[in-house]
Amino acid sequence: PNSINYPIVFCGAALLGHPVCGVNPDSTKEELKNFAEKTEAKFVVCSSESLNFVKNALFSKEIKIFVFGKKKASEERIVFLDSEFLGVSFDEDVTTTLSARSRALTTPDDILLAPLSSGSTGDPKFPSLVVFLSKNKEKFGSFNLKTLKTILCGSAPIGKKAIEEFLEKYPHVEEFVQGYGMTEIVCLSHLIPLENSAKDKKHFGSCGKLLEGFEAMLVDPETHEIRTHPGESGELWLRSDSVMKGYFKDDEENSKILESSGWMKTGDVLYFDEDGFYFVVDRLKNMIKVNGIQVAPVELENIFLELDFVSEVSVIGIQDADFGEVPVAFIVLKKEEIKNITLQEAVEISRNHVHSKVAPHKQLRGGIIVVEELPKTSTGKVIKKELQSLAMAEHETVL
Repeated sequence: PNSINYPIVFCGAALLGHPVCGVNPDSTKEELKNFAEKTEAKFVVCSSESLNFVKNALFSKEIKIFVFGKKKASEERIVFLDSEFLGVSFDEDVTTTLSARSRALTTPDDILLAPLSSGSTGDPKFPSLVVFLSKNKEKFGSFNLKTLKTILCGSAPIGKKAIEEFLEKYPHVEEFVQGYGMTEIVCLSHLIPLENSAKDKKHFGSCGKLLEGFEAMLVDPETHEIRTHPGESGELWLRSDSVMKGYFKDDEENSKILESSGWMKTGDVLYFDEDGFYFVVDRLKNMIKVNGIQVAPVELENIFLELDFVSEVSVIGIQDADFGEVPVAFIVLKKEEIKNITLQEAVEISRNHVHSKVAPHKQLRGGIIVVEELPKTSTGKVIKKELQSLAMAEHETVL
């Protein structure tokens, strides 16, 4: 978990020449074991509350466990660190690493940080907190949110209508900033200009302009043609000194996304406007191909969220014999907003609203499925594999 000890561990390990890999404390035993194997972990640092979990997940006696606490070690491989950092026992293996001070991070190829991430193959997280605040303002009546002045939004695109709705309900917010980034580029490559962002309605929904130190180009994933005109979408390729060197010991994946010329394929489809502002369309792998025409789930999701009674939504593609793939929507309804209509009527209103705003090939031929909640990871990411399974097992609420 987040702790004041984290920067101490990070900086200390860096000085000793050890790459650091942070692990989500909500990880399962299987995930922790997998992480340790992938990163070839030699040491684990944890809290005393997490010790039993770590011990049960990592059986290898070769992995030494350092624990923040004052308990007595129950195994030779466990070292307890008290809050004063006094009386810490280092065995010969740990002491030997002190010599790493003289060689730590001496070349550009030395690894400082080995982050674990869904990365270029993972699904985005919809900015659910902003949407939740918009859709459920009545729940926060007893809280003073007038001190909330700046919103920083990332992880997934949020549409213009959703931003307008949020700012209408929270007019005291002065800045609404979106950016584009990913673990593989360390931080951000695009950012909305910080001044008067909440008033720049023309660029609501944009992830911003390309930051200094980055090069970008949009490439058609099928023809490999470079998109050079405003409004033309393509996969975003980035080049910068801050782009990762590659995935650890995964040459196959590296060959898919890293070009010898230094370009990295992000796996995201974007376009830019005449002012140089970029807009995220969707993940390339999430695009639904209807009769060979690309359909972006995010576009349909944003239209659903224009309805007051729709709390959350996720759109996926399912196989279809006639069209190749078709969109199907999973929606969570606000029950207090549909007291005067039936569930079937709510679904029909939703369908008609979406269909009135999109071309025929984007229509929801896969149906609309109402669920109590969307399956999510601990970080708020919708688990689309579970939705795929549910789509196969369920029939839509209204045909």
